Amino acid sequence: MLDLTGDRPKVCDQVETGRLYLDGNLLIGAMAGVVRDRIRMALNGHAMVSVIVDEDDNVLPDAWVELMGLSERTRSGGELARQIEAELSEFLERADART
Repeated sequence: MLDLTGDRPKVCDQVETGRLYLDGNLLIGAMAGVVRDRIRMALNGHAMVSVIVDEDDNVLPDAWVELMGLSERTRSGGELARQIEAELSEFLERADART
């Protein structure tokens, strides 16, 4: 920032430039880690998995999978989310407390 009120222009401050994002109540820079991670997830896709643990710390074998930005079908034509759920449920059923 320049001060033009005197005989000669004088640098009086600097102003940050570039994109800013409003994340809730926070302003973050465009190259902040969270922004890069969100862009990467949007471009590459991601799977969200929900597993329930009861009050006795027992894992319920039923898991839910939601896909975003990924193919819904496997190469063999099955539903990818259902296949992941089945594999995860099978794993949770045979897993012990150390797993």
